[in-house]
Amino acid sequence: MKDALSVLAWLVFWFVLAALSCLAAVLVVYADVALFPETYLTEYGLVEWVQEGLLLVTGSSYVAIAYRYRSQGLWLVGGFILCMLVRELDLFFDQWFFHGSWKYFAMTLAVLFIGIALKGGFKAMWISLAKYVLNPSFVWMFCGMVVVLIFSRLIGMSEFWQSVLYQGYQYEIKRIVEETVELWGYFLIFLSVVTFKREPSQRISNLLFANQIS
Repeated sequence: MKDALSVLAWLVFWFVLAALSCLAAVLVVYADVALFPETYLTEYGLVEWVQEGLLLVTGSSYVAIAYRYRSQGLWLVGGFILCMLVRELDLFFDQWFFHGSWKYFAMTLAVLFIGIALKGGFKAMWISLAKYVLNPSFVWMFCGMVVVLIFSRLIGMSEFWQSVLYQGYQYEIKRIVEETVELWGYFLIFLSVVTFKREPSQRISNLLFANQIS
């Protein structure tokens, strides 16, 4: 009975987290439109800054966890998220360097983190990554990636909105929906590291230390 109540409590807790992530995404977009009408939903708007902040905190946290617990798999996770951050900063890289330069920075970052992950051996890297997939927090990561990489792209297709709204099509509506969905996905990815770090330290070590698995 006690175990069943504990499971239900965790389900309620996760439901509340999911609901709060939805609320947070909507509130940030609303604040961007209402408070910053001149820059809303642009590269200089509040939504963009929050997205980049979430990616920076999430990616850096995974890198820190990977370093602390010697988890080769999480080097890949952290590196991938930081590459996503570089992609979000494409406009700034275009201004600071040259058009499309973000690709070279992202590729360099990817090679760096793959090299670090492979330092302990290919097998250890995949075992460590498999252990992360078994961690309950991976559910947030999986859902967030689906929302960001797939659903936000599909829902943001101009052809879709033009065919649905026809003469009532407005670019601003499409843009607001697309950015809200994408921001929600980033909040879900952020929750993956929040719930991961809520695990007891010993459990994290047992889950991630690849050398403990035969």
